[in-house]
Amino acid sequence: MRKLAQYKKYYSMMDSYSASARKVLFKSFQEGILDLIQNPSDENTLNYIKSTFALQSDISDHFLAFKNEIGGLRLEAGEDLLLLLDSYIVLLEQAQEKTIEFLNWMNSNADQFLTQPNETNTYIQKFMEEEFSESGKELIDIQEKMFKEMRRELGIV
Repeated sequence: MRKLAQYKKYYSMMDSYSASARKVLFKSFQEGILDLIQNPSDENTLNYIKSTFALQSDISDHFLAFKNEIGGLRLEAGEDLLLLLDSYIVLLEQAQEKTIEFLNWMNSNADQFLTQPNETNTYIQKFMEEEFSESGKELIDIQEKMFKEMRRELGIV
């Protein structure tokens, strides 16, 4: 029964860490950018910077909590699930690095929102497409494999 509870908890966390949760975070971030572009006041600039730091902090906190939970799950997991978890961690770390890199670029280039809005928008769209298609697809594939392996280990299938 303990293993079932551990897997349920983990799967719930995995679900909350999914692309939909990240999309919500990026949506609020994009709104800050739009406010800055529409009205480049000191207040909107400060709000933009605050939202970027808050976003970076939220993503990092969620990532660390999730990674710690994976550590607990490893104690319960069989060999096949361990291999999937290892692959999943690598993909998560890559996604995390890309996200931090993107946010750092956004902080360093805030002035480009005003001077080169088309180029900035192109950069943002490219990042979003990569985040939610290429690496996102790999993460979803591994999540599905882990779900099936968890069910197999629990004797459900």
